[in-house]
Amino acid sequence: MRIRTEQLQALFAKHNRDFVERLEQHVADCFPKHIQHIGKGAITTRLHQAVGEAKHYGLESQLAIAFYTDVCIALAPRDIAVIPGALDVLDDDHLDGDSKARIISDLAVAFLESPTVN
Repeated sequence: MRIRTEQLQALFAKHNRDFVERLEQHVADCFPKHIQHIGKGAITTRLHQAVGEAKHYGLESQLAIAFYTDVCIALAPRDIAVIPGALDVLDDDHLDGDSKARIISDLAVAFLESPTVN
C-alpha cells in the first residue's frame, strides 16, 4: 500500500481543523467573557493565528499549543509581546516547546494578575 503526499496533507489538514475546533470549544468554556467582548469570529481568527505562531516558536505538542493559545486569548486584544520576557523565552533555542509553553503560561498569569494591568 502506498500513501500519497496529497493523502497525508489531507489527513494533516483534517487533524488540524479538528484540533482547532476542540480549542474553540475549550475557549468557549473557559473564556466566555472574552467571546462576548471580542466576538466569536475574532476569537476563531486569533486561534488560527496563535496555532501558527506556536508552531513557529517550536511548540509542537497539542498541550503546548493549547497553553500558548490560552495565553493569546487571555491577553486579547493585546499581543504576547506585552508580557516582559515572553519573546525571549519563545526565541530560546535551548528550551523545548513544552518548557516554553509552561514558562509563558506562568509569565502570563503573573502579568495578568499584576495590579498595574488593565
